[in-house]
Amino acid sequence: NPAVVYAATGWWEENKGEICKSVDHGETWTVVNSGLPDAQIWSIAMDTSSPPDSRVLYAASYKNGIYKTTDGGRNWDPINNGLGVYDGNLQVGNLQVRKIVVDPDNPLVLYAGIEAQHIENGNDMSTVQGGLFKSADGGNSWTRIDTSQLPQLSVWDIEIVAGNTQTIYTAVSSEYDHSEQREFPGGVYKSVDGGTSWQKMNSGFGGDENLDVLSLALSPTGPDILYAATSDAPYHDRSSGRGIFKSTDGGATWKPVNKGLSILNFTSITVDPSNPSLLYTGSGGNGIFKGIDPAPAQ
Repeated sequence: NPAVVYAATGWWEENKGEICKSVDHGETWTVVNSGLPDAQIWSIAMDTSSPPDSRVLYAASYKNGIYKTTDGGRNWDPINNGLGVYDGNLQVGNLQVRKIVVDPDNPLVLYAGIEAQHIENGNDMSTVQGGLFKSADGGNSWTRIDTSQLPQLSVWDIEIVAGNTQTIYTAVSSEYDHSEQREFPGGVYKSVDGGTSWQKMNSGFGGDENLDVLSLALSPTGPDILYAATSDAPYHDRSSGRGIFKSTDGGATWKPVNKGLSILNFTSITVDPSNPSLLYTGSGGNGIFKGIDPAPAQ
């Protein structure tokens, strides 16, 4: 039912947020928060195969993990079993989930991206890793799947290719792990086997240092065409954002598409599904930009 819409909100200073539901194309809204904690809601994902009267949705929250509803949002329950487990050790306190997605071919398969958490203790700093987690049972249990080859310390976005759901892209920010005392590169990562193995796909972005990709968008014109939004890392004296990039070869190479942009620091990007030549990107405090790609299929 296209008239039914869900939206997530968040207030940073108070660490509170809401999930709202509209049944009239967004003309009016009702808060549907029963069971949710006071937390910023970063992402919502829907099982579109579930019946309208018992719609299944998932909500990713800041510091409180993932919540699930099976009644269209009237009631929510936490589903965090296994989240935050790294190399067999439970990393208590890191449930900073930035993204949740549902496999369009199998609604029991979910992916969650978690942001790294840095903890200051006097003059010392420690890091609790984030990473990419997968569930094969509708969120009842989770396993981290990015550690065997290329650990992705902070995963901000996840895109699954429609029609070939074994192909997954992640948007990753670069992070320094204070506990392990080493840098983990950001950028775009790709798996073609459902997350078993990964490749770093950063050719064309420039150096890996301070490369923060926070959002990806797949074009409906073809499975190998996608866009990436780069952002600035916190506490930099100068912006390290590099703008918007486009790939036409499944992420193997990237080219900047920044003509007309007055800033290069972006946190989100999407493609208009009804007009693939239109792009919309959100910035970190400088509003929303609309772009036109005259050759979206190339």
